[in-house]
Amino acid sequence: MTKTALSAAIFAVIFTPQVISNTKLETITVTANRTPVAISSSLATQAVITAEDIELLQPESLLDLLTTIAGVDVSSTGGRGQNASLFLRGANASHTLVMVDGIKISSATLGLTDLPKLSVSNIERIEIVKGPRASIWGSDAMSGVIQIFTKQNAAPKLSVTVGSQSFKSLGFETSIKHGEGSTSILFDHEESEGFDVLTSAESDLDGYDYQSLAIRGQQQIDPNLSFNWLLNIDKGNSEYDNAWAGADEATHTNRQLLLGGEYKWQDNHSYFSLSQFKDDSTNFRSDSPGLFDSKITSDRQQLSAANTTTINAQASFTVGTDLVTEKVSGDQEYSKPERDISAIFAQILYNENQWQFEGSIRHDVVESLDSETTHTVALGYKFDANNRLSMTQGTGFKVPTFNDLYWPTDAYSMGNPELQAERSDNIEIKFEQSLDIVEWQISAYKNKISNLIEWQPDANFVYAPQNVANAELKGIELTVSANYKSFNHQLTSSWAKPLNLADDSILPLRAKRMASYIVSRNWNSGGSNNLNTLVEFRYVGERMQKSWDGSETKLVAHTIVNATFGYDINQRFHLSLALKDMFDQQEPTAVGYNVIGRRAYLGVDYSF
Repeated sequence: MTKTALSAAIFAVIFTPQVISNTKLETITVTANRTPVAISSSLATQAVITAEDIELLQPESLLDLLTTIAGVDVSSTGGRGQNASLFLRGANASHTLVMVDGIKISSATLGLTDLPKLSVSNIERIEIVKGPRASIWGSDAMSGVIQIFTKQNAAPKLSVTVGSQSFKSLGFETSIKHGEGSTSILFDHEESEGFDVLTSAESDLDGYDYQSLAIRGQQQIDPNLSFNWLLNIDKGNSEYDNAWAGADEATHTNRQLLLGGEYKWQDNHSYFSLSQFKDDSTNFRSDSPGLFDSKITSDRQQLSAANTTTINAQASFTVGTDLVTEKVSGDQEYSKPERDISAIFAQILYNENQWQFEGSIRHDVVESLDSETTHTVALGYKFDANNRLSMTQGTGFKVPTFNDLYWPTDAYSMGNPELQAERSDNIEIKFEQSLDIVEWQISAYKNKISNLIEWQPDANFVYAPQNVANAELKGIELTVSANYKSFNHQLTSSWAKPLNLADDSILPLRAKRMASYIVSRNWNSGGSNNLNTLVEFRYVGERMQKSWDGSETKLVAHTIVNATFGYDINQRFHLSLALKDMFDQQEPTAVGYNVIGRRAYLGVDYSF
């Protein structure tokens, strides 16, 4: 996809605490505008999770990091290794574009990203952009974009962690220097016996074991030209419970490969990349070999190029293209297993005195479907150096998946090649203020989504997808960050009203109210020993889940308290302790599923 070509020269120097820490350094992001832009100069609503934040939070999975952001809600069918749906600003899970180093990693068959299975040990930083960004990135970016950047220039380190449910992890990372460049190599193994995730099904432990290998490097050829490369391989096995006595175990192998570069000439900065995402998944039942086996492979290849021209000190112009080929294969024989997507896009950024303007437009041509044209327009006004008001309006779309379009016809279901893309129209207003010890922002948004795809039965109870639903997502979000008396504070709060316009009901599994408060401190007294502490309070409001017969079940609100500690024994040894759900108050976020409960993890890192 992408601008991962930026990574070589840029990401090594962009390391600014934003979510938990409140250090007064400028933060540069690339996801919002697909070119490096300071947050203070970008009108997009964004959040950044840094390596420092990750070390403080000691997350079990990627979802632990993302739920610290206002407007991010998660419904899970268990813990790490189980399925989970992420709802950004109340939209469907498939309406958020997720990328790793610029590579789109969603399934071409389901349209979803398996977030709980992604390793957190190799994450350097995460950028979250809220609101539609289809005019920059194309399909899926209807409610926002999450981009994960993997580690670069990793210092040699060995990590070991043990914890509840017989959890064990082993990680190693290092870097190799080669002239004006380096290559980082990281390996991670993680396993757990798990817990019984579903009350009504098999009474057993549902465990997992995952392995990941990451190789990421860059080479500076001369001051104007650099190349970068990436190889990520994630493999694993996970057990789950099936209420219908079908498959109850899954294996996966995910691969991300990228070759990219950047070139600077006169007032231009050019980026180019060739990437591939391949996902092989197999579901089976361990006690009935071959009976419930199903295999599926998604393969996405992309060539991207863009150029940003600095017109003057106030304006820049970007133009680029994406060429994508998607393929699916496996046990199902799709009538059309491959499609091409081509796109061109352009963006202008303008800043004059107190006014800021952003405008972007993109045209996507999807094989066998209608073409899509999307746009984003944003206008901001700075009252002074510390206060800014902005308004953004933008459109988005999501291309139907291969399952939606070409699922093979059988006695129970069939695809619908006449489907149209889902579409969104979003407007947002935001106020931001930055003072000496506190920064805060409040935003209100309304996102209208049309042509939502739902699988519905005909008179013979044969299910097929149809463009039948419309939704309206409204909400208010507040984020406050402060540094007071050596403590870092972050408070987030969100209220959402995601409505199904057919009956004005709240969309299922979404919490209307959420809030979190994180307080952390570094207790370093100036010596070689260093102690970091963090306490997190997270409130998750009630939500409703609708059953197949139309009945609804309320899932109750709850508050989770987590605490983490990190201690540097000396320059080489670092100890960490994480206490999750300390008061055992977490409640299920999906009907019938259990939660992991109170747990603890102890880790040690050795730096060579």
